[in-house]
Amino acid sequence: MEIEGIAATTHIVDRGSYRVRLAREALEEGVNQINGSLAVRMTPNHDPLCMPIGKVQQAWLRELDDGEWALFHRMYIDDEPVFCSLPSNENDGSAKELVILRFLQDPRPLLIRHNSSDVILEVGVEVANFRDPDSFDDFKNRVIRDDQEVLIQTLERHEVGPEPLIEFIVSHISLWEALAWSTGGWFLSRLRNPCKYIVDEVLQEVADGVVETLRPKIRRIFERYQQRADEDNRKTLVAIQLNASPVVKLYARIGEEDTFPDIELSSIISTLTEYDNIVAEAREVVLEWDGDGWCFRYATSDEGEVLGTRECFDHTLEQYRRVTRPQDEE
Repeated sequence: MEIEGIAATTHIVDRGSYRVRLAREALEEGVNQINGSLAVRMTPNHDPLCMPIGKVQQAWLRELDDGEWALFHRMYIDDEPVFCSLPSNENDGSAKELVILRFLQDPRPLLIRHNSSDVILEVGVEVANFRDPDSFDDFKNRVIRDDQEVLIQTLERHEVGPEPLIEFIVSHISLWEALAWSTGGWFLSRLRNPCKYIVDEVLQEVADGVVETLRPKIRRIFERYQQRADEDNRKTLVAIQLNASPVVKLYARIGEEDTFPDIELSSIISTLTEYDNIVAEAREVVLEWDGDGWCFRYATSDEGEVLGTRECFDHTLEQYRRVTRPQDEE
């Protein structure tokens, strides 16, 4: 199914306490990105815990009657899911229900945001989630005062009053190697080659040390974010992206009474190995914290496919129907 519409314009819009106007050059950059070799994903409500059910296939600029400019786009939504199952690792005859979106009309892999610099820890927030510019500047200054090696970036989701979001992107060669080797079939190689087992364990020990160092930094920055001047009492969506092969994205919605998720490398790898055949071929893997541990939600591939759990697909479908339902049916 294809849908055409306007993604953005050069009109002035309100974003919380901010008034924002996109330049025509920014729209041109968006057109170039959409028409590039990597596909921009479409998820209901911009919710990263929903499976990407669409790709933006094509974009172009058009001048409007009032002299402003608009970025028009054509979206391709995969409405032909393939249902399948994956045998459980428990050897009890059970199986995990999965759904594949193949995107046969647009096989481009999905775009993934990476670090904009060589720093180990990059933090992204959206200024619309702050009461005013002074509140954002205060948060930024506090974080840099705590750790000058952290880079603060601003995000833009083109929503009015978007869900509070703080994003952490982690890049470290030891962490990359430990995750890449552990999820690339190395667990199966341990029985055949003990030497690989030793290297794997040493790498994981080094990577654990990296995580141990970053864990308190991430928690401290999150606490700074929670202390920002804002009356928003919604839960905060915390995103932690581990740049490895595949990229591993961890998501948790945290309220005032919730405990910060356990960022333990061994528990993350344990979840990944439950889906080892999928993860070994994945470009990106998304996990969600359920209060007790990390749960697999979906993965994307270099062939442009998306494969997720039936639970994640049903949640995505529910959210899509909600945002596309006519207002008179609300």
